[in-house]
Amino acid sequence: MRASLGFAATDIFSFFRSCGMSTTHRFSTLRPIAARLALISAAAFAAGILCLTVGQATAGSPHGLWQKAKTGERIRAYRCQGGLGLRVKRHKLRAVVGKIILCGAKANDAGQWTGRFTSPDDGKIYRVVVKVSGRKLLLSRCVLGGLVCKTEAWQRLR
Repeated sequence: MRASLGFAATDIFSFFRSCGMSTTHRFSTLRPIAARLALISAAAFAAGILCLTVGQATAGSPHGLWQKAKTGERIRAYRCQGGLGLRVKRHKLRAVVGKIILCGAKANDAGQWTGRFTSPDDGKIYRVVVKVSGRKLLLSRCVLGGLVCKTEAWQRLR
């Protein structure tokens, strides 16, 4: 190992000498440049990782604040018991605000979450399928084993 490094080092030293640079000048010039390049590349790498994680969190993720366009009702989607949870943030019935209407919905391979949903309007429990499509959260609640379903569209706020 020393032979290969020694050979390369002698070539580099001879190059600097041929350019009229001393060994001291070489180190004082290259060390700050190398340090700057290392800092710039580390910052670029960190920014790339941050962009990837933020993109993953918002692109197909249901987590965040959602609003129903017609009524202005809002729900927050979050992690709950290892799955998806929904909590009412704004509703026409003040007694419903803050209640958890879905918790522990499990994700499947199709990018959907399934679970048991308590309707804030009538208090009934439905089988629900949650799916994110662009900036919309589609919430389909079903009865009679999935024969009758109603789908609501929610717009992403945050």
